[in-house]
Formats: sequence, structure tokens, C-alpha cells
Amino acid sequence: MLFYLFTDIEGSTRLWEKFPDAMSESLSVHDRILADVISNFEGNIVKHTGDGVFAVFKNGKNCLSCTIEIQKKLASNSWNETGEIRIRIGINCGKAMKRNHDYFGQVVNRTQRVMAAAWGRQIVLTEEAASHCVLPQGAEIRDLGLHRLKDLCLPLHLFDLFHKDLPITDFPILNTLSSRPNNLPSQQTPFIGRKKELAEISSRLLCSDCHLLTLLGPGGSGKTRLALQVAAEIIEEFPDGTFFVPLAPLKTPDNITSAIGESLNIVFHGNYDSNTQLIDFLRPKKLLLILDNCEHLSGDMHIPDDILSNSPEVKIIITSRERLRLHGEWIVELAGMKFPDDPLKEKPENYDGIQFFLESAQRIVSDLNPSPDDFLSIVSICKSVGGMPLGIELAASWIRILSCREIAEELDNLDFLSSTIKNLPNRHQSLRAVFNYSWNLLSDEEKLALSRLSVFQGSFDRTAAREVAGVSLIHLSELTDKSLMYKTESGRYRLHELVHQFAEEKLIEFPEENIKIREYHCGYYARFVINREISLKTGNPVSVFQEMTEKIGNIQNGWNYALLNNRLHDLENYMEGLSSYLGYSGLFQNGENIFSEAVTHLSEGKASSNSEKLLAYALVHQAWFMSHSLKGKTRPILERSIRIFKRFEDTDGEAQALN
Repeated sequence: MLFYLFTDIEGSTRLWEKFPDAMSESLSVHDRILADVISNFEGNIVKHTGDGVFAVFKNGKNCLSCTIEIQKKLASNSWNETGEIRIRIGINCGKAMKRNHDYFGQVVNRTQRVMAAAWGRQIVLTEEAASHCVLPQGAEIRDLGLHRLKDLCLPLHLFDLFHKDLPITDFPILNTLSSRPNNLPSQQTPFIGRKKELAEISSRLLCSDCHLLTLLGPGGSGKTRLALQVAAEIIEEFPDGTFFVPLAPLKTPDNITSAIGESLNIVFHGNYDSNTQLIDFLRPKKLLLILDNCEHLSGDMHIPDDILSNSPEVKIIITSRERLRLHGEWIVELAGMKFPDDPLKEKPENYDGIQFFLESAQRIVSDLNPSPDDFLSIVSICKSVGGMPLGIELAASWIRILSCREIAEELDNLDFLSSTIKNLPNRHQSLRAVFNYSWNLLSDEEKLALSRLSVFQGSFDRTAAREVAGVSLIHLSELTDKSLMYKTESGRYRLHELVHQFAEEKLIEFPEENIKIREYHCGYYARFVINREISLKTGNPVSVFQEMTEKIGNIQNGWNYALLNNRLHDLENYMEGLSSYLGYSGLFQNGENIFSEAVTHLSEGKASSNSEKLLAYALVHQAWFMSHSLKGKTRPILERSIRIFKRFEDTDGEAQALN
């Protein structure tokens, strides 16, 4: 068992702003003192965390003695104009997962939260650490009672360390949720990652111009958990309280006022209008409200506007799957959790999505120790679910009976992502339930548009949406506002990964519609490729290459459809341009695979003059890619193509093969 220690400088942000040069000098002194003392007591600094450190000790007595010595040396040091550097210290003990000289897991996260609750010069311990430590001579443990930390988990029994040589022995009540009025619900699991989003939302809410912020995202993206965490992080900014109002159970907007009143413990009386009573109550308050799950009530959401028009110090966070289009509404769109693009070049465990999977899996298999191959599979899992927290959590729930690789292989099936966890909301028991909930909120036109858009692989632009799927800009905007798709940085549209799978299933339920849309899609991208073919070879190949790269998923999908359905005219349009693009990209193995498959299909299909000519050209492209990937003998393949070209007197094809 190891002992974990986190430190942080109290008021460091203010000190950096006021004394930037002096603070740099003071931080160097601080770092040197901590490094020397921790080393002297046989501790190991794992890493620096901004203005603090994370260290581990094998011996609890050494850990406590170290903290006492650190506080004494910092207090006795002669500081420059910054004045005394005061640090808060948190200590915990337990088992954590170690990888690449770093430690991960709930026990580590909890230690950091304990430290954040302390005051400068204070040393705070968890009950686990207090019970497993041998006290240094002259030291005492003082009971601070139960406290809810800002991770929103169940209350913890906390203690602080007293020693007669410490410069300060009396402190205010710990800086925890317990010290502020709130009804924030306890969470069964700690909050993982999302540091960028936390900082962005907190910063916006503390801006004087922002009073209404909508946290927008698809079902299962973690909107509610993030909103609660933001509220916990900035709870001290709202002296009159921070209150959570769950709106999912409501059927109509008429009951929003009573739901808010219930969360605030307001008793409405008499025939006096309840909206007026609510506004009168809130008018003088400096208070934060979280209105959770508003999408099904968005038709008539006037209450937030009424509150904010009359209560200048009240702020509201709304979580929703769609924009509410209210005056003064600030929007933060919530994407999936981060995972590495190339896990072989990056440390996967540094990414939120990977950490979240590991935390979820370790609650089921406590001694989980993933191998490098497991990390590759975990990255694949995160990619398959688009980083969606609910998808990651449901996938991790299978770790008891499946390996990481087996879980990754099963993710083509939406029904696989289901859970037997009884305390999840019904709409979160499976991802199919999540998407059915969103689907049922759509109009018939929106349902048709979403299912048709599933024909696209990867991103698409508004022209393609209109010409292939018959989807207007208005419907693109509506589906984007409902968090079922999003705009990329380049201005193109894309369905969320799992939404795409769900919508594609809906399209397949209507065979005639499915065939029609796929034929439109196949023909549209075939025309695009043949129109770019000459430019790729002779015009401005760089710009055309970039344009084709944006569309390559759709191009390859269209090519495959044409091949499987014997659409010879479309195949002819695709062939030269696709081959040129793959060659220009250096994707020789991909090119060989694609054209080898084409040769097989065209050889097995019903023979005709057109199909045989296409077969001959496919053979040439197959041989060209094989020659560049240095695999196999190409002469027999080319001789076969030449025989076909001669039979049809196709001198251009024969010349290409001979060349």
C-alpha cells in the first residue's frame, strides 16, 4: 500500500497576477524545498501539478513527518515581495494503477480533492490514511467530521494533522460542499477528465455578461455530470446556494415552476401566482440553478427568461439535447471524451476517454493491469463510441467476462452496449434506449432526414446533403441544434459515430428508400471523382488531393456499392480517379486490396463487353499497386489484361498495360 500526497499553493493565481517576476523566483524556492524534504523522507515526486507536486511514499510515518517539515521550512523561509508561500496538503493511501512512472485511479483523484478542500498551511488526511499511519512524535490527528468533496461522491471522514511546531493550528471549516447551501446529488463515481470543458464553462458562468448557459450534447455525452461538477467547482461564488432541478420526469413546461420550488424548498401559498412567488424569492439572491434535461420541454421555456429578467444575481445552467433558442442563451457544445489518434506515438493513459474506461473497468475488476495491446483495444473502443462517456462506461461493464480486444470486436452491435446496472436512468440503460429517446422527439421530416444522412461515411457538405439525401439547410440546422450531428472545423457536417449506426438501422428498415438513397450517393461521388480526375493528374493536384481526402470515406463507400451491385458506369467513373488518389497518397497496399477485390468481383460477375473492359483496367491498376508494394508477380496479371484489350481493340488500355 502506498501513501499519496498532493500539494498546492494557496492563492497562486492572485500572486502570479500581482507579482509575476517575484512569483517565478518564489516558485523556484518552493520547488527546491519540497524536492529536498520529500527526498530526505524517502518519498518520490511523481510529477509537478501546476504550482504543486504529486508524491508517493511507501511509509506512512515518513509521509506525515515530511509534511510537517515542509510546512515548517516554508513558514521559516525569507520570502521576497510575494510574502509567505502557503501550501495546502492532502494525503490518502490505497492501491492505484501505475504506468510509465505515473499513478492513476480513484485513490489518486480523491487525494487531489482532499488537498483542494484544505487551507494554506493545513495538512488534511482521509480516514484510510489516518488509520494506517504511525504518528511522528509530538503529532496528533484531529477529527474534522464528514465532508462532501467537490467530486460529489458520498461524504468522507476527514482529519487534519496537528503538531506543536506547526505555525498555524486553527483553520476555518474545510472548503467543501458541506460549507455551502446546495442540493447537488451525490454521485456513485468520481468525475474524470473534462478539464478544458470545466474551465471553459466555469469561466463563462463567472463572466458578468453570461446568465444563461446551455450545455448542449447528445444523450449519453455526460451533460448532467459535467453541469453538476461545474456547479461544485464554483459553489463558493453563490452564497445563496447552488440547486439542481431535474426536469426529465416532467411531461409539460407547466410544472417547471413547481419543480424549481421543490428543489429550493419553497412552499407556494394561497391563490397568489406561483411564478410570481418564485421570482420574488429569487430576486435578491445570488444563486445558481441547474435545469437538467430540458429538450422535451423546449416548446415553451419562458420560465428561465422570466427569472433572469427579474433576478440580476441568479445564473442558470441548462442541459439539453437541443438548443432552446432563448434570448441571451450562451451555448457550450459537448463533444466526446478525448482519446489518442495514434496510441503508438502518444501515452493513451493521458487522455480523458482512456482514463474513464480504466476507472469504469477497475470498479468491476479491481486488479486490472492493461497490457500495451489492451491499450490499443481501449483506444479502439473509445473511437467506436466517439468518446461518448455512456458508451465507454457500458463497454467497460463487460470487462468481467470479456477481454478488451473482445469488447472492441463486439462494438458493431448497438445492443451490445447495454447495462444491467439498476440505478441508471431507464433512458441510459442502453445506447439504443438513448437514441430511441432522441428519435421520438423528432418530427417525421427530421426522422426521414436523419435516416437518409446515414448514407454518408464521415463528413459531407450541404450540397451533398441536398443532392444525395434531399435534406435542406433548415433540416441540417435543426438536427445540429438537436445534437444529432455537428459541424467540423472545416464547416462540413458529420453524424456522431453511434447516431450514425442507429440512423443507418432506421434507413434499412425501408428497403426501397435505402436502395434509392444509396444509388444517389454512389452516382454523386462517381461524378465527383471523374470531374477531379484530370485535375489530379495535370492541374492543381494538391488542392484536389485535399478535396478528395475530405470525401474519401464517401468515395470508397460509393465504389464498394457500385462494385457489389454491378453498376459498371459508376465503376468506370470511379476507377482512374480513385487509383490516382491512392497512388498520390502512397497507399499502395490499400490500392492493391481495393483493385484485387474488384478483379475478383468482375471475374465472377456476368460477362459483357463493358464488364470485361473494366476487368482489364482493374487488372492494370492491381498490377501497378502490386509493383509499388513489391508483392507478387505482376507479369501474368498484365498479360491477362493485354489479351482482353486486344480482343476489344482497346489500344489505350493495351498501351497502359505495356507501359
